[in-house]
Amino acid sequence: MILRLALAIVLANSFATTVAADAFSLVLHANGGADTALYRGEPLLVQVLLIFEQDEAATVALADGQAWSRALSLTLRDGAGQAVPLEWATLGVAPASSLAFTPEATEITAVMGLAPAVMDELPPGDYRLEALFSTEESAATGAWKGEVRAPRVALNLSAEQRPNSAPEQVYRRRLLARWQQLNDRHEAALMELDAALEQAPGDIQVLSDKAEVLVEMNRSDEAS
Repeated sequence: MILRLALAIVLANSFATTVAADAFSLVLHANGGADTALYRGEPLLVQVLLIFEQDEAATVALADGQAWSRALSLTLRDGAGQAVPLEWATLGVAPASSLAFTPEATEITAVMGLAPAVMDELPPGDYRLEALFSTEESAATGAWKGEVRAPRVALNLSAEQRPNSAPEQVYRRRLLARWQQLNDRHEAALMELDAALEQAPGDIQVLSDKAEVLVEMNRSDEAS
């Protein structure tokens, strides 16, 4: 009887661990997700989405009140599969230290990036971006413990700057503006977006980007 009870407890714990490990997925979007070609003079901005996949509740929290992004690691590998030594910056609003997931609140995002100057030092060629989110060694008591990997993202770094067509240059300006915005350099972001509007007057995406920056600058009256 005691043996059966012990076996039942082991099986139950094993099942619970399996469910916990599968509770989340991880998704990466590089530079907006629409363009895997990288060019000189531009940053690499990676949006990381941690998505809760269960119809129940879960808490993600790290010991000592660390931001959840501390459990997130990004790796850029070159064409030979070697990891490139890089220091990724966490950009924008500081990530929370504790996350409460429910069926109604299913995802959280963070943005990590590399500056244009860092990207310019990398040799051209094919790369792949990998991400791991692991709380195996750092979870707070009672919080979710596990790890999840994102699908790899293939990237190609050109030796040249972005083509000089109007759509490509508008994209470049938007990307540079986003980099400035995430680094709290809002005036510089506006300059990039105004330059984009000179090339594409009335562009909805650029206007939306500009409105977002103006709101962050407490200039909402200019955003409409």
